[in-house]
Amino acid sequence: MQYRIANIAPSGSTEIQGAILAACMDIKEDSKSKNNQIILITDGESRIDAKEVLSGLEDANAQLITIYINSNINAGAVAKLAEISDDLFVATVSWNGTSLKLVNVKDKGREN
Repeated sequence: MQYRIANIAPSGSTEIQGAILAACMDIKEDSKSKNNQIILITDGESRIDAKEVLSGLEDANAQLITIYINSNINAGAVAKLAEISDDLFVATVSWNGTSLKLVNVKDKGREN
């Protein structure tokens, strides 16, 4: 299972921005918490307006935690996700393909 997950290849574009903004709207309407988190699992292939997403997250008082799964790491996609995420993890597979590891590449605004 880990091998299959770690070897996911992008197959199109997902409307990540719309999903994040919809989650922000739900939080604003339903949450009374001051500590909201959105967890995004993605292959990273999407166009994102960082200013709009960051504004939505701020309005919802929400943090974005992203898990990037892609067998061919796209530096541009990772950079864009890092721009909007509070925490960003990249899924990697072990050399023998038997285990999946999440590597934290950004932690609460501090680049690692």
